[in-house]
Amino acid sequence: MLFGKLSQSWGADAFGAYLPGRNAGNSLRPWLAPVAAINTTTDLVTIPSINGPDRVCTSAMTYTLQNIPPLMTTSRTATPAHLFPSGQNSGTGNSASIRAAHGSVSGLATINFTYSRGSGCGTFQLSKQIWVGVPGALTSILPNYQPICTGEYTYFNAYYNMFNPNQPGNREADITNYVWTPPSGVSCFTAGNKNEVMACWFPPGVGFGINHTVAVRAVNSCGQGAFSYANFNVSDCFYFSMSINPNPASSRVNIALTETPLDESAKAILQLENKGTREY
Repeated sequence: MLFGKLSQSWGADAFGAYLPGRNAGNSLRPWLAPVAAINTTTDLVTIPSINGPDRVCTSAMTYTLQNIPPLMTTSRTATPAHLFPSGQNSGTGNSASIRAAHGSVSGLATINFTYSRGSGCGTFQLSKQIWVGVPGALTSILPNYQPICTGEYTYFNAYYNMFNPNQPGNREADITNYVWTPPSGVSCFTAGNKNEVMACWFPPGVGFGINHTVAVRAVNSCGQGAFSYANFNVSDCFYFSMSINPNPASSRVNIALTETPLDESAKAILQLENKGTREY
């Protein structure tokens, strides 16, 4: 256990000058009152932190290590190195100027500050996760249901990360909007606060096995991310109505499934003429 008299351990007079035999290395004053002035109170709680934005583009941003004890030696690294210009991913001092390597770079990065006061005093590290550059490629483009049928609207939803929408550094709030490329020859419109939904109407007669492609990319303050693609088929869908005859029954019955296209007028005609019926 270590103990001592505060007035002696303080090591300075009322004006902040060191007493004989005292200096920054053997006094409490640099730790509890680093400003050389008369102190009547002191804030004993100073939590080290890294001050800086959650995202950096091609314009340099400053990240500063704050609230560390005096007389500390500091260094910093930024990983992974390929997200930053050569020579910017490491250095010394409490402050770092950081920017993205180029306009299309995209990725999650970590800034690490390391500080120590020499041998025997320990080494400490603080880290901050940031997003570097434009949004990454979206992980999911999903229709509201499948199969995708002609003659009705299908809604496609864009997810940056449907399993973790609050991924550090590039939360959904950081994405300003989505840019879509609709399927060729199809009528589409976008919806949602950030155009995160695209609705498309596929005309009847497109037929089975026709392959379509939807593309979408996210946009943030750094620019547009890479396109993500989804391929899908469109079908001329039919509904089935079922009838049982006789009903009620105590022995053998006939079950009929009637294929009914989506168009209401065609459905009425088929039901009237009893066409498209398969009996089992």
